[in-house]
Amino acid sequence: MLQAPETPFPADPAGAPAPTAFPWELQLYSNWCWAACARTVLAALNRPSPRQCEIVERSGPNGCCSAADADTSNDEFAVGNDAPGCNDGFPPSGIPGFYQVNFNVAASTITPSEQAIVGGLASGKPVQIRYQWGDGPFGHYALLFGFVETPNGRFYRVSDPEFGRLMATYAHISSAYEKGQLAQAWTF
Repeated sequence: MLQAPETPFPADPAGAPAPTAFPWELQLYSNWCWAACARTVLAALNRPSPRQCEIVERSGPNGCCSAADADTSNDEFAVGNDAPGCNDGFPPSGIPGFYQVNFNVAASTITPSEQAIVGGLASGKPVQIRYQWGDGPFGHYALLFGFVETPNGRFYRVSDPEFGRLMATYAHISSAYEKGQLAQAWTF
């Protein structure tokens, strides 16, 4: 997996401990946060972890790996331009079925409350979350890998395929880094 940036954006809240080693992978294209999360979940569960483009192809579109392998432009939209449907997001309603059908991994939808997330993390497995950006249909997936209790409060280990490894309070997570709101969550 790729290494996280040392100073992730958005900035960790004041008083947050330094991010410790936990799984993280950069999303390779603008709308592949869900594929990077799936790859990271599979690795955390000690399952075979296909390439992000192979995960995207399992959701329906063809030619994603060919387009990604041929892309040398560093254009975050190139793969979608070269292979229609390959840079599309993934609907949150499809998350449990996608994991079950493609990887034989059970995913359960939970309420995105702090109590439910803490309960989900108690198993030692990641919790996948989805942020809703603003009022529109756009969102973003990330993972939680436990938390740390400090004198400054509880800080969650966030594995964000766009922003890196973060240590964040539930308030920071529930506000989608002050860009929206926490909308959905799943346990494994």
